[in-house]
Amino acid sequence: MTHGSLLQPSPVKGASQFRGHALQVLRLATVPFHTQLDAHAAMRRLQEPDCSAADLKLALLSLQRPVQLIEQALDAHGCDLSQALGVPTQPWSDWLREDLHQLASVEVSPVPELSMRPAGLATGMIDCLGLQYVMMGSTFGATFLADQLARSGDERVTASRYFQHVGSLRIHFQGWSHTLNGLLYSQQELDCMAQAACRAFSLFIDALPERP
Repeated sequence: MTHGSLLQPSPVKGASQFRGHALQVLRLATVPFHTQLDAHAAMRRLQEPDCSAADLKLALLSLQRPVQLIEQALDAHGCDLSQALGVPTQPWSDWLREDLHQLASVEVSPVPELSMRPAGLATGMIDCLGLQYVMMGSTFGATFLADQLARSGDERVTASRYFQHVGSLRIHFQGWSHTLNGLLYSQQELDCMAQAACRAFSLFIDALPERP
């Protein structure tokens, strides 16, 4: 199932409609958030040769709640990632749980609690496209991080599979974005989509703890 079968945007009466701009709008709107997330200490540690099991667990714990919230928001509107991609895929939160299970004995400091609820992330399918953009875009970073972690000398780190699983979905990004750009949107809908993507990025940033 594709976005086309899930979503038929309802343009504001009398408003101009745009096709082919959605991906560009989303990219431009989220650049500052993307930069902030990549520069965060907890995420940078995953890229360093001496990344430890504790570093990895802290990052995975930080990702867990935002991923759960986004999945729940997408499910609530009938447009989860499996439907969007047209291929069966396990919930990303399940992949996180599997990695965290094998790191259960590793002690780390608590991660921040989040007050956001799924309903605060998306009120309709236009918002869900913004959330999907953040999830699908992260497949590129996941591919890079999986390669970095594979070089670790710590077997508990190399045993991690979350970033490998997420990175494997990267091959679907082009088809997903082609469908996204093929639909007509009003300016209001494009704005709502971008705002939802920014909320998702903020969620990930708020969940990451600063290292001492």
